[in-house]
Amino acid sequence: MTKRVSTKQGAYPGQERVYRLPPAWFGKRLGVLVVGAGGTGSAVLANLAQMAVALPQLGHPGLDVTVMDDDTVAASNVGRQLFTSADIGRPKAAVLVNRINLAYGLSWSARACRLTDDEDDREVVMLGCVDTRKARAVMARRHAAKWGDNWWIDCGNTTSSGQVILGARRNKEVDLPSVADLLPEAVDENADAGDDAPSCSMAEALSRQDLLVNRFMADAATNLLWQLLRYGQVDSHGAFIDVRRFTMRPLPVDADCWARMGWRPGEVAPTRRAA
Repeated sequence: MTKRVSTKQGAYPGQERVYRLPPAWFGKRLGVLVVGAGGTGSAVLANLAQMAVALPQLGHPGLDVTVMDDDTVAASNVGRQLFTSADIGRPKAAVLVNRINLAYGLSWSARACRLTDDEDDREVVMLGCVDTRKARAVMARRHAAKWGDNWWIDCGNTTSSGQVILGARRNKEVDLPSVADLLPEAVDENADAGDDAPSCSMAEALSRQDLLVNRFMADAATNLLWQLLRYGQVDSHGAFIDVRRFTMRPLPVDADCWARMGWRPGEVAPTRRAA
């Protein structure tokens, strides 16, 4: 069966194709699940806190955010991620959520665990800030299996470059292809490097990822969410970013572009578990 893809004509000159906020979401608080509270996740949460304050001033009901991460703060995280030396040894998700709740009077939730295929979540927006294909594959399967409107915004990066891609589905049909559709290698669990040991120092961590690369990914992801909630539509559903070259290439809402990347409506992304 051919999947439905939204490529409607834009509402202003020069725009050919856009994706619009699902009508059922207008006037409702949105549940957001942030998976990962490390370099990208901690920056994403800081931005979401700003959005949670700003949106009600514009008449939007706001966000209900849950953060999921089973890791604790290490010394090498201090300075590179949004943690201090006083946080060492404490659960990352709880540290960040407690800080934001106290600062802004919010009631967000933290869960010190990993996302699983059997997790019973009610959030309609899943924001992935993980660094393994195995974790991303779980999100891909959950995104593909959910009914109703649901989004998966995935952030992924290497040492100095990366991508942010919004996937959108409605009743299991594709509105916007996800990172699993466009870059299937990103969810190939057998391709993980196998070195998931924590860095022993900040210098070692910086040899793997430039200091601000996570911030660029976080800003792109949350700006995408902001544009949709503030203006109701976007003509790009992601970006490819290189912080060393100071470049950002948008991913347009365009079936021809998706075809050049090897995906066409009706194709199903691989979501099998590792052997």
